Amino acid sequence: MLTTELVSIIGGNVRCYRNDLQLTQLELAVKSKLSKAYIAQIETGKKTPSLEAITMLAEALEICPYQLFLDDEVPDENEEMIDHARKIADTLKSTIDKAISKYLKQNSKHRK
Repeated sequence: MLTTELVSIIGGNVRCYRNDLQLTQLELAVKSKLSKAYIAQIETGKKTPSLEAITMLAEALEICPYQLFLDDEVPDENEEMIDHARKIADTLKSTIDKAISKYLKQNSKHRK
């Protein structure tokens, strides 16, 4: 694997895990004791983080350091959109099922 590809994977993982925790770059900077500018450069692949920085980021992101190196660890946007759509569909199905059940109960009382 090329170094530039690995740097890109690390940066993408940092961004994704940061977003999962709903942290801004500044909040991650404070939590990791790294500068906001350095984090921005890591996320965009412009800087290669040191092992110390990787350890500090992992701790701040509440993950193990090796997770920042995994190419398949972070789901892509399409998977996230599909999961979101499934949750919406499940919610709609549940709401419709409840409405139908309520309607049937009300109509069965009126027929008696």
